[in-house]
Order: sequence, then C-alpha cells, then structure tokens
Amino acid sequence: MLSHKAPGRARFSLFWFFYALWATTVPAADFAEITPAERAFDAVPGVPNAAAVVIFQRAKIELMEYPQEVSSRLDLEVRIKVLTPQGAEQFGEVEIPHSRDYRLRNFKGRTVLPDGDVVEIGEDALFESEVSRRNRIGSTRAVFPAVEPGAILDYRYTLYWDSFVDPDPWYFASDVHTLESRVEYLIPRNLAVAPWAVQMGGLQIQSSTGKEGRDSLLSVWAHDVPALPDEPFSLPREDLSSRFLLVPHAVSIGGDRLELFQDWGSTAYLVSGWYDELQGGKRPIKSLAQSLVAGAGSKRQQIAALHTHVRDEIETRGPWGVVPGEKEGVELGDVIQRGWGTGLSKALILQGMLDQSGFDARLVWASDLRFGRADTNIANPYWFTRALVRTQLDGEEIWLDPVDRDLPTGHLSPYYQGQTAVAYDKKKPEVIIIEATPAEANRRQATLELAVDEEGVVAGNGQLHLSGHHAWAERDLDADSEPHEQWSEWLEEALPAVEISQVSVEDDMEANTTTVRWEMQSREEEVFGDQVTWPVAAPLGPVASPFTLSEARRLTPVALPWRDLDEIELELSWPPGWVVTQAPQAAGLDNGAGRFEALVEVDAAEHRLTYRRSLRLEGPVFNPGPPYGEVRALYQAAADHDARPLVLFLE
Repeated sequence: MLSHKAPGRARFSLFWFFYALWATTVPAADFAEITPAERAFDAVPGVPNAAAVVIFQRAKIELMEYPQEVSSRLDLEVRIKVLTPQGAEQFGEVEIPHSRDYRLRNFKGRTVLPDGDVVEIGEDALFESEVSRRNRIGSTRAVFPAVEPGAILDYRYTLYWDSFVDPDPWYFASDVHTLESRVEYLIPRNLAVAPWAVQMGGLQIQSSTGKEGRDSLLSVWAHDVPALPDEPFSLPREDLSSRFLLVPHAVSIGGDRLELFQDWGSTAYLVSGWYDELQGGKRPIKSLAQSLVAGAGSKRQQIAALHTHVRDEIETRGPWGVVPGEKEGVELGDVIQRGWGTGLSKALILQGMLDQSGFDARLVWASDLRFGRADTNIANPYWFTRALVRTQLDGEEIWLDPVDRDLPTGHLSPYYQGQTAVAYDKKKPEVIIIEATPAEANRRQATLELAVDEEGVVAGNGQLHLSGHHAWAERDLDADSEPHEQWSEWLEEALPAVEISQVSVEDDMEANTTTVRWEMQSREEEVFGDQVTWPVAAPLGPVASPFTLSEARRLTPVALPWRDLDEIELELSWPPGWVVTQAPQAAGLDNGAGRFEALVEVDAAEHRLTYRRSLRLEGPVFNPGPPYGEVRALYQAAADHDARPLVLFLE
C-alpha cells in the first residue's frame, strides 16, 4: 500500500543530511589533531552497541560579498570513530554530489588506525560518476582504506556556488550519535540576515557572535546530539533533526538597499524580477498556445492539450525549485525552440499559454514531503522543489504538474498533497494547503473467480483495478520494459502458487486508472490431489505489520504516502466430495486510523464461497501515542486475519 517511486533528488550515502550542502563548501588546512580522549572513546553512553559516533562535523560558510565577490564557499570537515565491525561496513565510504552550480574542490580523506598509523585516501580510491551529462551533475565516491573497529575516519572538502544565499538548513543530527555539530557563518557587512532554527527532542542549539575582519561571524553548535530514531514509515529525516538556517533579508549595493526574503510579499516581488527576465517576449508562448488549442474541443480538452505538450514535449533538465536555473540570457522562447528546460521554465510556459488562452492560471510553489516540510512562517523560496500550475474551470480547481510524465491532467503526486504551499503572485502571494485526495480516490480492487476441479487444480481469472495514486505509483512511461512484462512479474510474485497467463493491461491516463486482467492455474508442483490451500488476501496480501514497536516505545510519527483503500473479492467453487475444513472468519476493526473488515459466506450445498475483505487507511500521518496505537492495531488486525488461509480437503 506504499509507493515504490523513489525521490528524484540525490543524497549522500554516508549522512543523509549532507545532501543539503549541495549549495555549500571545505578547508585547506591540515586535519585537526586527534586528542587522547578521541583515541580512547569506545562507547556512546546510554547507547549500547553503537556502531560508530560522529566526533564532530564542522563547517564554515563564507557568504560572498555581492557584487565584489562571485562565489560563496563552505569548508566542511567530519570526523567519525568506528566502534564495531558493523560500523566498519556502514561507514567505509562517502559519496558527495556536485554539479555545474555547486563545484566540489579539495577533497581529502584518511583512516587513522588504532595504533596511530595513517592511511590516506588515494586517487585510486576516488570514483567519479555522472548522474546527468546534459546537466553536468555528478558525484564523487571516496572509499576509506583499512577501516576497522577503533579507527578514526577524517574527510573534508569545499563546495563553491555563485550566490550569497545558503538555500538549505544545517542539520545537526545523523544516523549515529554526534558529539559536536557546529557551523560558522561569515556574513559580509552589506548583507542583513535573520536566523531560523528548529530544536527537536529537547536539544539545545547554542550560538555566539563575533567579528572576523570587516565581516560578522556567527557560530551555531550543539553537543551530544542523539542519533535519529530508526523507525519504519517515519517522517523525512529532515523533519526529525534539529536544524538552523540564515535567511537573507536585505543586501546593500552602493547606496541602495534591496529587500530580499523578509516576507512572502517582498520575496514574490524579488522573484518576479527574475521571472520577468526569464519570460522575455510573449509572442513564442502565444503562438504555441494558439496552435495547440486550435485542434482541441472543449475547454477541458484545451487545458489538457496545453498541459500534455509542456509535460511530454519539453524535456526537463536542470535544477529543481522555483528560483530560475537557466543560464543568463535564456528566455522561455529559447526553451520552447530547443525543446528542454528546467521545471520552473516549463511551469511558466504552461501558465503563460493558459493565460493566453483565456484561463486564469497561477504558479504554486510546492515542496515534496520526502525532503521535509516547508515552514511557510519563514519566507524562503528555497523550501520548494516544484512549481505547479493551478487553474479554474467552471468553479473547479484543476492542478497541473508540468514535469511528471506519469501524471495526467488534473492530478498531483501524493508527495505534494496535504503540504503547505505558496500561491505565487507578484503583489499578493498566498499561503495555502494543497488538498489531499480521500481514501476512496486511491483504490486497489482485486477480484478473483476460481474453481477447484476433481484433481485439486485451482484455475480461474483475476482482475486488479487501480485508481488515483496507486495507478500513478505503478505507471512508468519511461521504463525499458512493457507494462505487460512488468505486471506479469508482479503477479508471479503476488501469486506464486499459480501459473499466470493471458495478461492484459489497460492504462487510462485521462482517468488515472489501470486495469490488469489475467488467467491462472495451479502450478503442477502445487497440486496435491486431496488438499487445496489458498491465501485469501492474495494478490494484495497477506499483510505483515511493519509496526512492531509498542505504543509506548514509538518516538516518531508514522507517515504513509497517502490515504487509500484496498478491496478484495474472491468467488471460489469446488466439486462434490470436497469440503472446506478451514475458512477465514468474519472480522472487523474500526478506529481513528481507518477500518478493516472481512466478510465470508459459505454455501455448502452449492459448493461455493464468497469472501470480501477491505482495508481503509486515513491519516496519512499518525502521531506517537494513541494515533500510532490505532494504525498499529489496524495493521495487526489485517495481519492476524490474513495469516489464516482457506483450506479444502477431498473427503
């Protein structure tokens, strides 16, 4: 019942929180001297069997003085102490994303063995990989040599970027306990900033201010930062860590003062200037819109024609977000002509064509919940990962995603639904919440008609109907294999006791539904002649509850991707002489998390059984305490019921 789609934003393999430092940088001095206390450290108090500990993670961010300087930089240094063999495996390498915009320099790493010997990371242990040649996005993976329990791992690097804005917070927590997490900001005298911080779990973030030359120096740190809880289906780790960010409020250039991200009004006004430069003349957009709507019929079909063209015919390249990422001088007309652009450029083209065609359309700045929730109390456009488009037709809101090719017109990914967003307007931006679809809209319905013959062979047909987010989650128009092949593999895994044949797939993009039909018959090795066993929850079960922690021990919220509804209906018949010796029992549980229900009808005279089962989940976020206890109880009720199969014997 959970989406298999992976986030499209790269991350570090060693520490999840370092993905935020794409827009940041590392030092040229030698590594800090290892202290006797660091050498002797062998256990984290209160954390038995800890695999490793972060002794420190330290960064210095030097924000550039605009316009005299052209780049900001971050110098990052991390020291890890390996405590167990598991830690030696877990922390044996680090992967650092970088790109044309965020340039990696000066990487250096080493392993300091327990006896004091030092083994440097050589050039042969650095591996460059290319994530996207067109976008010049890649990563560097460094493998630490001779890692063993008791070893200390040091690494550092620098990243440069051409802006005085540090777009992402500093995250204090890691997968393991951190003794010291510190970041220093060198703030030029012409830049006014405001701090933003979130303190989690009682952690105390400390700070001090000073001067370094003409610039201000802000130090922010925390000691003894507990490891992030490792609990299934929790919130994104960005939402679980204490974090800190500097938001620029104004920059002075000569005798002028330019307001920056003071509130959403000043932010929208500032961004509007960037958008105006990107939009350029309206003629290319008007011409394209006219050609696309000319062949469409109704108003709804016109909206779909404009959306489909931008989504499918203009390739998405470049950075995420709502801040322009095109090269200087590129306009939307150039994007249309060359056939590729950033997600923001595509959204602006779609909005412009809708406006030219008589529709009232607005950009909406939205954040993907897999990367943390936006705090719209702080005006920071870098919270947002996608520019969506919202328009109106006959009083109905129609949402358009210009990027995701698997999403039809009028539908959004669940990772944007339910999130706080900003409806962009140059003069009056508005903070909104994107409405989430109800459980009934995200349904999986499995219907099976099966018959047992005199030899104990089970044969029949099945149908699986997916709607809403379930259809989107299983749709992959860019996959190398055909849907028929993908679904045949899925059915073989979900129904291992039968041979699958005659698989057909109907994917209705406009309705956002997928229907799969198939024939099935017992595998030869599964036929026993006098006994038949069938898992009644197949192919959508049996459910195994992932929530093993008690209500008292669960620390973080459960965050399911969406509200949904699973329904199964099984019609089974058998010949005279066979009897049902074990049938699923009627069951039900209704609480604040949703509803589980199973109904069974056995007609012994007609040799027929009808079984219906449904599992409805609300939420999709359940906080610790009673809400978690309810979703745990719901899953456990389904798991307990599904564990009892249907059994028939030949008398």
